[in-house]
Amino acid sequence: MGRIVDVGGCLQQYDFIETPDNVILHIKDQYAAWNNRCFSLKGEAVDCEGQHPKLELSINALSSILIGHKRPIDLYQMGEISGTPSDVGVFEKKIPHLKTLFYDFF
Repeated sequence: MGRIVDVGGCLQQYDFIETPDNVILHIKDQYAAWNNRCFSLKGEAVDCEGQHPKLELSINALSSILIGHKRPIDLYQMGEISGTPSDVGVFEKKIPHLKTLFYDFF
């Protein structure tokens, strides 16, 4: 399990795949009010009004995507991401294919 505490800081440091398109993420976080806003994939907070393309997703969905547990298209099909299929496709292309590793032993 993973949790992003600072979406802006996380997105600034995440190694997205370079593509010419961009997408705006509208994040919903019930426990960390500072994350309840829209972000560019560069981690910049942007005004949600009039920003397109825009995907709406929870902090849980974003965390799952960025640690490599679930792909954006999978979460979209499960109803965890709202937006257009083309916007989800843009987001999908920016996420590297990673294998999640939970390193824990005694």
